[in-house]
Amino acid sequence: MSISTMLDGTWPRASFELFPPRGKSSAIWARLEALYALSPDFLSVTYGASGTGHAGREASLEVLRYTKEHTSIPVLAHLTCTGVTRLQLVEVIEEMLEIGVRDFLALRGDPPKGKAYWKVVPGGIASSIDLIDVIRAVADAHGVEVDIAVAAYPTSEMEARNRDIAALQSKEHHGATFAITQLFFDAKEYAEHVMAMQEAGVTIPLVPGVLPLTDPSRLLRMSQLSGRPVPASLLKLLEINDPAERVRRGLRATDQLICDILDAGAPGIHLYTFNRTRPARDIVERLRAQNFRTADTGSIDVSFIEQALYNPSPGG
Repeated sequence: MSISTMLDGTWPRASFELFPPRGKSSAIWARLEALYALSPDFLSVTYGASGTGHAGREASLEVLRYTKEHTSIPVLAHLTCTGVTRLQLVEVIEEMLEIGVRDFLALRGDPPKGKAYWKVVPGGIASSIDLIDVIRAVADAHGVEVDIAVAAYPTSEMEARNRDIAALQSKEHHGATFAITQLFFDAKEYAEHVMAMQEAGVTIPLVPGVLPLTDPSRLLRMSQLSGRPVPASLLKLLEINDPAERVRRGLRATDQLICDILDAGAPGIHLYTFNRTRPARDIVERLRAQNFRTADTGSIDVSFIEQALYNPSPGG
């Protein structure tokens, strides 16, 4: 089953983003194994770019190969245009197809590490739309069908939203089959983005990307990368010295955000795990147990949070 077909189901899907380990650390691979054990509906694997070069791409391929060989979990392979030629991309896509990958996430990518601006390398391609075309062409040449996901950027700013909707229209026209959002903190932005997509005739599913709201320093780092400020109220909530209470508060905030996103009709959640198992486990167990609502009142049940604090997952 393709991932886009899976997203048309009647219950929310839970998926994770993984980072390929740098080096052969057994501890990091143990964390990946613990994430596999949670049996997500699919896994996305980030692509070695932004300065990691050949070694980073090989690490991505290693995780994709291992996942295909040792699990039945569908994998979504990230690809970016950063720092690579069209020919190099064709070679990587062919290798991924040989491994058995049939789902791709086409991204333009960030500027290389240490560079302020993004630019096309000689012989390279300029956008995620160009990358969709390359993936399609390679897949067609090998006689295989593929799904291609793209990025979306929910925002409250009308001009920025209109630009993203126009981009999603073009991406769907070129063959994108679903989209995953970048970081956001307000379910209203997701709901308004979906409504704007529908009004513009964009039909692909929009999967919300969610970062567990338990680590203030990570939230701030991600905010700097994405350009989306962390709400002052959330940072204030997490301003506490007791780490257990900070996790409780962060999980409650994450639970509320996901409840609101699912109420807006999201087909599931895609967790930015940073290879940390504990928040992912706590959130997914909750999703599967009660779909984030109690059966009698429809209110949020946070008892799982208390239980989770006393049952840490292996690998943290």
